[in-house]
Amino acid sequence: MPPVSATRADVLYVTYDGLLEPLGASQVLPYVRYLSRKGVSLEILSFEKPEADRGERRVHLERSLAAEGIGWTGLRYHRAPTLPATAWDVLVGRKEVGRWATALRRQGRRGLVHARGYLPGLMGMAGKARGAKLLFDMRGFWVDERIQGGYWAPDGINARIGRWVERRVLRGADHLIVLTRKSIQRLEALTGASPPPHAVVPTCVDLDRFVPAADPGALREHLGIGAGPVLMHVGTLSGWYDGRATLEIARAFVDRTGGSFVVLSRDGDEVRRLSAEVGLDPVVRFVQPEEVHRWLQAADAGLALPRPSPSEDARFPTKIGEYLACGLAVLATPIGDLPDLSDPRCLRLLGPGTDRSEDVGWLARIVTDPARPVAARALAEARLGVAEGGDTLLGVYASLGVGRRGAGEHLP
Repeated sequence: MPPVSATRADVLYVTYDGLLEPLGASQVLPYVRYLSRKGVSLEILSFEKPEADRGERRVHLERSLAAEGIGWTGLRYHRAPTLPATAWDVLVGRKEVGRWATALRRQGRRGLVHARGYLPGLMGMAGKARGAKLLFDMRGFWVDERIQGGYWAPDGINARIGRWVERRVLRGADHLIVLTRKSIQRLEALTGASPPPHAVVPTCVDLDRFVPAADPGALREHLGIGAGPVLMHVGTLSGWYDGRATLEIARAFVDRTGGSFVVLSRDGDEVRRLSAEVGLDPVVRFVQPEEVHRWLQAADAGLALPRPSPSEDARFPTKIGEYLACGLAVLATPIGDLPDLSDPRCLRLLGPGTDRSEDVGWLARIVTDPARPVAARALAEARLGVAEGGDTLLGVYASLGVGRRGAGEHLP
């Protein structure tokens, strides 16, 4: 970050997801760049995993953001031992947030910390203590997700600390951002009081990068995928996601259509092991975030099957918007606000029970429907574009004292 005496941006966007990771690339950078183009002065504080922070990718991103007038401090993410490493990251993050807020206060300004997630929210409290406003961008019910995903014991120390962080940040926030309307019902129970003002911004997609392919067949040939219909899954098949159901549906799809199943995941060995158990031989690749859209453009349909649970009321999987924007049909679990988005031309929600024959039949039909790419793209443009979410954020920022300005102007 710049020295304390330097002029600082009005908004400090804090994310524990690195900008060089898939989520940071798809769910932080497009928003920040959109807001910057609209006249908001921003800088980013992120935590970068060492395995992703290599080579020219960081240098290229630093230069690109600097050319756009966006400051970026990428701190190192520490993984182990889990609790001490995370506590260290939070302490370092709080120090950086405090330096930013102190610099603004010396310049007679307050500023806004946009905290993306619970731990950034805890870091952002250091800015609030120095006069900044705090926007808590929840991204879901993190503690419930960790418990229901099998990562934390319900009464373990991680869950107890997580609940403390949750209450503290929710009560300290000046405004909340949630992913779904359905999640608002739980806010009062979590805070123990009336929740702060809140707005809904679903997981949106960069419509300029995720676009349908002009010639999917040629792209399949280039990527080494079979010529038949392609079904896609992006990300892990464990934890929150129902890997067994995903693979069984994929096997039935391949058997019925003669097509291919492609998985983009860093857990390649685990994906292959689980696939072998159901008699499936998928195409498995790990690709960099900037390459994901090319693989989606080669597909016809995508799966997004998180396990149903109370925490899923607050989630909106990133992959759904990306699938739709590239013209893919989507088969998804009916979580959060997805029932309001369902469209038989391109988005189907899993029916009740374990008989998936109708779901597989829908997939087999929809991948050959020439109207499907147009309907999917239209749904993404109407409901899930970064511009729609970004405009909501602009309104929230304005309500918290952050306006849009030209170069050289400063907010009081």
